[in-house]
Amino acid sequence: MTGRGWDTFRAAIGAAVLVAAIGSCVTNVRYESVPLAGPRVVRSPVKAHLVDGSTIVFSDGITIDNSLVTGDGARYDIRLNPVGAVLGVALDSVLAMESFRTETDVIRSISSVYLHTAAGALLAAAIFGSCPTVYSHATGVEVLEAEAFSYSIAPMFESRDVDRLAVAVDDQGEVRLEVRNEALETHYINHFELIEVGHASHEQVVPDPEGRPVRLGSPLALQHAADRDGRDVTELLSRPDGTLYTSSLSRIEDAIASGPGEVEDHIELDVPVPLGAGQVGLHLRLRNSLLATVLFYDMMLGDRGARALDWLGQDLGEIGPAVELGQWAADNLGMRISVLESGAWREVARLPDKGPLAWDDVAVVVPVSPDRTEASVRIRLAFPADHWRIDHVTPFETARYAEGRVVPLSMIQALDGSDQTDMLANLASADDSYLVTSPGHAFEVVFRPGVDARQDGRNRSRTFFLASQGYYIEWVRQSWLAAGRETEPFRPGPETLVEALRRWHAARDTMEEQFYATRIPVR
Repeated sequence: MTGRGWDTFRAAIGAAVLVAAIGSCVTNVRYESVPLAGPRVVRSPVKAHLVDGSTIVFSDGITIDNSLVTGDGARYDIRLNPVGAVLGVALDSVLAMESFRTETDVIRSISSVYLHTAAGALLAAAIFGSCPTVYSHATGVEVLEAEAFSYSIAPMFESRDVDRLAVAVDDQGEVRLEVRNEALETHYINHFELIEVGHASHEQVVPDPEGRPVRLGSPLALQHAADRDGRDVTELLSRPDGTLYTSSLSRIEDAIASGPGEVEDHIELDVPVPLGAGQVGLHLRLRNSLLATVLFYDMMLGDRGARALDWLGQDLGEIGPAVELGQWAADNLGMRISVLESGAWREVARLPDKGPLAWDDVAVVVPVSPDRTEASVRIRLAFPADHWRIDHVTPFETARYAEGRVVPLSMIQALDGSDQTDMLANLASADDSYLVTSPGHAFEVVFRPGVDARQDGRNRSRTFFLASQGYYIEWVRQSWLAAGRETEPFRPGPETLVEALRRWHAARDTMEEQFYATRIPVR
């Protein structure tokens, strides 16, 4: 969307839509193919990606009538050369479809992406999904650093995302990251930049929920931590050891049985805070389960089949539906952080969903009353049952906001090492120019912050953050098109989260292993 359009939208709805953390990844639900009850008309412009690697662009929409897709189409072969006009195609020859915006140049948006993998490989890996995944290789070992703008599922939801990186600068003073599209999605990447924060070596620097860097010093020990079931999880959450908090089976089953209003799980922390202190810092390392994935892919897209194309292409381009979805997500998903004061809980922060792939480090500055008479405070982390995987929660005595230095993008390289100068302008600034990628596309971004210099002999460190901006469009799978029977667009209601939890609970024993083991190969 244009800069002016985004500013208008943001002013109209505030931050609610920006925290619409509604998932980013596919599931392994199998749909039973049944005859459609009459033709399905899709008014949005559509690209149909076929199993032979070719693409048909239907700029005026399509009609799906059982096994046939019809419309005024232009076909492109696997090398993106125009083939000619077509009026229809068999549904079983379609791998997936995606909505697109007519103001984007159709030819350029196709030819700027490269479908490296054969259709068979795409189908085999189709249970994996993500927004852009970002990797580093500085140590010789591949590290998943981030999944960028994981909840920006339409142009209206485009926003800025900030992720802390583990990678350090190399001997040439460069930070190199590989950006991949490993899913059945089209990524519209607007901007990348690196943020450098210098700090004392004993400090940690972690972004807050809004992406602002926070310097954390003097770690504290959790006095006690217990979840809603009363389980003592103090030791579990005290160490960053990969042993994860998950909601208990009984909590999940109780949430499903009890219905709306009882879906919440929570963890209460007793944290030591010196008397007279006005705040305490929390460092959380966490990622989402696949609950939001089930919600997005099964209920928002899969159940609706062809109707999902117009929902993504048209409905979410209107302020009304976008605000409704965003407000529901803000009220029901993510994580709410509250502090107990005078016998009542006071909410102090909200975390949006982060996605199920990369671990996310988040800092929360929790204000506390300096006039309290106890040397500890109680903090509650509240969230939908089984929605988060939490590695650790570490309190810090000091938490101060830090200034960062912006390091602009210096170079883009293809994986064969060739310079892609023509792509650099698309990512250099947050504007109306996008780099568009499709499944199997990967490239390397290079930043040059310079070689680390120790100033005045002080023990100093620096931490890097990747700031990204963009959005992505899911490809609606052929199985969804064939089986989806809902003709109304998705609208969240009181039972939505309960139904998503029920479906996730039924599939989670096998879904996670299959999900993380499959992805579309890049080259």
